[in-house]
Amino acid sequence: MGAFVTNFRNQLSNSVLNSFITVKISNIDYAVTSAFAISNSGTQILVLVKNIDASGQNAQLALLDVANPSRSQIISGLTDKIILSATYFLNDETSLLVIDDDGLVKYDLKSAAATIINPEVNSLWARAAYLSPDGNFIAAIHTDETEQVYILNTTSAVQAR
Repeated sequence: MGAFVTNFRNQLSNSVLNSFITVKISNIDYAVTSAFAISNSGTQILVLVKNIDASGQNAQLALLDVANPSRSQIISGLTDKIILSATYFLNDETSLLVIDDDGLVKYDLKSAAATIINPEVNSLWARAAYLSPDGNFIAAIHTDETEQVYILNTTSAVQAR
């Protein structure tokens, strides 16, 4: 467990102590910044992590193996992407659905192949996005000032009515 302080720039009395969970992957310490999904088997957690010793680096998508922590891994094909959300693809533990700067992407864990499903729903278009557990829908908050929430089918970018 680690901690960091925020909101102290203008007035020290406004400072907030934030704690975070640290994990070790390949002998590197990472801070877990978000948790997206738990595998059907309950043995893996899909998380976003930041290297504690590398400032300025994008957060990276990782699979934490709770049964065998030494098998935890950074998802290598997505290390330079800005990740908004991720989940298992249709409850299949061999592929993921990820929303990053390329769009909605299906990522195969075995082959490391990434297939862009929809380039329109991406980290430039949305400020935040959440995938349904079954991977069929996305709730996305647009980056414009309206803060509109869109409910999208994962294969289209049509606003729900």
